[in-house]
Amino acid sequence: MPHRIEQVNQFIQEELGNIFLSEIEFPVGSMATITKVETASDMKSARVSVSVLPIKFAGSVLELLKRKIGHIQSLLNKKLSTKIRPKITFVIDRNQEEASTIESILDLIAKE
Repeated sequence: MPHRIEQVNQFIQEELGNIFLSEIEFPVGSMATITKVETASDMKSARVSVSVLPIKFAGSVLELLKRKIGHIQSLLNKKLSTKIRPKITFVIDRNQEEASTIESILDLIAKE
């Protein structure tokens, strides 16, 4: 991955984190964290992976982000100094959920 894309990914992750803290009201009892940003090599799009805890709120958090995507994109575009501003899409990062499931299975095996 080119260094420039890595820098853009990191910048988008940091700025979206700030936007999440200051602009988005997530459901009570939930927490959303940006785990990864993957910007396309042509910089026209960026896929943003979001981890949601507890996982039962994943659907409602994703719906909230989709409803507010225009506002979020606008705030991000104001911070980006690149000629092309990637269009962001949000996806739920299920790695934490999968790790928790594997850990539970391993605990069951250890108890037997």
